[in-house]
Amino acid sequence: MTPRSPAFLDRKYLWHPFTQQTEWEKADPIVVRSARGATFTDTKGRTYIDGVSSLWVTAHGHRHPALDRAVRRQLGRMAHTTFLGLTHEPAARLGKALVDIAPSGLERVFYSDNGATSVEVALKMAFQFWAHRGEHRPNYLALAGSYHGDTLGAVSVGGIAAFHKTFRPLLFKSHFAPAPHCYRCPFRKKPSQPELRTGDEPINVRAPRPGDFRAETGCRWECLGGAEKLIKAQ
Repeated sequence: MTPRSPAFLDRKYLWHPFTQQTEWEKADPIVVRSARGATFTDTKGRTYIDGVSSLWVTAHGHRHPALDRAVRRQLGRMAHTTFLGLTHEPAARLGKALVDIAPSGLERVFYSDNGATSVEVALKMAFQFWAHRGEHRPNYLALAGSYHGDTLGAVSVGGIAAFHKTFRPLLFKSHFAPAPHCYRCPFRKKPSQPELRTGDEPINVRAPRPGDFRAETGCRWECLGGAEKLIKAQ
């Protein structure tokens, strides 16, 4: 490892998310040189399956030709302009396309740059909606065991204790209901079975209610009962 190598510079100057630095420095890092599709290649020529899709390329993989062409085309015009007091064609056209496929009643688009900050935006919008109506509603209903990002608002409505312990004095209070995660649900009465879902499964006409029997799991929708109890208490 030379003083100019990426591995040396990384170890000397960088911190990685969710990574204990002492553990990170015990081994030489994998230095990625290129990626395409579902794989990436390191500087030693070894190719790996990107099993976690690098978190943000789940849908299309690395270097999808259509996306690369669109990025190059846009960079030929401009990389960025502020949205404060300005607009541009790609934003306007994408906004229409999103509204066209959104559920009825969702008629506006507010752009954010990542998942955590989109949660922050949603939290503020919900609070501001009621503030404009003269009501103070600082309480949020969240799902136990959920993860929404690492910013303070996203952590406040997240259900993973490891993110809460250190930063708890900075977080606002949230009310947590059981998540409808049937595979690991503590109310499940039948053994868990692997399921393959395609999105084409039929949707029940009537929404389930707490107490209804569910044949697949043997439960009675206790997760819904937990959420309903919290809502009625507010």
